[in-house]
Amino acid sequence: MTHNILLVAMREFRQITGMRSFWLTLLILPLALAVGPIASRLTQSEKTQRVMLIDADGRAAAAIRARLDTDHQRRILTALSRYAQRYGLDRAVPGALWAQHDRLFGDADVATFVKAGGLPAALAAMRPATTSETPKFDAPEADFVVLPTPPAIARAAPGALDAQLKPLLQPGEFGDKTAKPLDYAVYIPRGFGVQTADVRLWSSEQPGANFVQPLQTVLTQDQRTAYLESTGLARDQARIATSLVPAIAVSTPPPGAGANGCWCDRWCRCSAPISC
Repeated sequence: MTHNILLVAMREFRQITGMRSFWLTLLILPLALAVGPIASRLTQSEKTQRVMLIDADGRAAAAIRARLDTDHQRRILTALSRYAQRYGLDRAVPGALWAQHDRLFGDADVATFVKAGGLPAALAAMRPATTSETPKFDAPEADFVVLPTPPAIARAAPGALDAQLKPLLQPGEFGDKTAKPLDYAVYIPRGFGVQTADVRLWSSEQPGANFVQPLQTVLTQDQRTAYLESTGLARDQARIATSLVPAIAVSTPPPGAGANGCWCDRWCRCSAPISC
């Protein structure tokens, strides 16, 4: 009986190994495993969207750029905090911002993080607590890059911007198949917040909330500041009044615990037998 099974198995083995597709698959599989991570990283880098800010007064563009950069640094700090918690790196500098896991990081936290050296300084501080088994930190890619505004577009009349921007938003329709399209263009008119509240947004496709929300946040703050100034409030006081935000404490499962794991507060009172 065993002899017959072996004969059938050997026949099947010879039949499979005699197929050209079998050997082709053996050659392709290692190549796919090697190329896969590289292709994934290249695809991820393409997610960074290109933005142009056309600011007639020259004030709002800097605030929008700062907002986008702050949001990016906040994502880095949040990911770094989870990374430190997951791999027990908090012990390196227990008082560091990235060693705190019980709240959302506000703009002041992000400013402190950046002033202290940002990601490079944080990784250097964590190094004494890392081991050979600690994986490398994978920092979030920037969602946006703000491109310089060409002088011709910066000087263009508002009514001429459609014609000026269309080749940048849809270069393929103008014969340039290799150029990367501009994802967003924003025009903030002169006197925004005082004389007008109209802003124009061009997009190569349906605008994403991850861009529209920070844009609206900055412009809303500028408009409210201008209104409060018109009532007699000093500009510094008006800006402080429009930038007040609550501090929100957050409780989440430790990394890897999942929805059925232990929910720990900052004192790590756990009922489940896991390490917080």
